Amino acid sequence: GARDGVCRAMEEQGIPTAIHYPVPLYDQPALALTGINCPQSDRAAQEVISLPMHPYLQNEVQERIVNVLTDTLPAVLADENRPFPIE
Repeated sequence: GARDGVCRAMEEQGIPTAIHYPVPLYDQPALALTGINCPQSDRAAQEVISLPMHPYLQNEVQERIVNVLTDTLPAVLADENRPFPIE
């Protein structure tokens, strides 16, 4: 999907990414709430990525991350036939 494409492109540019919450909270085994419909949580679990972020991240590095992401998103979303900016 688009998330995988963005993560791959970022990694190719030396920018690490992570997926911290691949399963929505309501669907975690500890909660196991059945019959709940949370489409926004499901969508977030499929689309959200984590980018480098900490208090010592230099401005130049922040700008590089933003530039690579903004250069990457339109091409990846076009491959998925999804609009950019994201609706």
